[in-house]
Amino acid sequence: MIYSLDFSKQAFKDFTKISDPFYTNIKISIENLASNPRSHRYIKLKNRRGYRIRVGDCREIYHIVDAQLIIDVFAIGNRREIIIKSTNTF
Repeated sequence: MIYSLDFSKQAFKDFTKISDPFYTNIKISIENLASNPRSHRYIKLKNRRGYRIRVGDCREIYHIVDAQLIIDVFAIGNRREIIIKSTNTF
């Protein structure tokens, strides 16, 4: 099954700010989410809804809606800063 990707405004804005070596790797990782949202690298977030995948020094935080085949990507950024930014989202 192929899932459709849905980006929050903040995730899209953060994605465009990422420099090129990480940008390409994150783009490939996000494209892979559409075909396999529960790959061997994903980790369930504790005390919050959603999952995360680490790509180099960056993280992608997303939520899977299986009933509608949608992946909501709501945070992308440096792994040290992303937890602080995304805690207000939940």
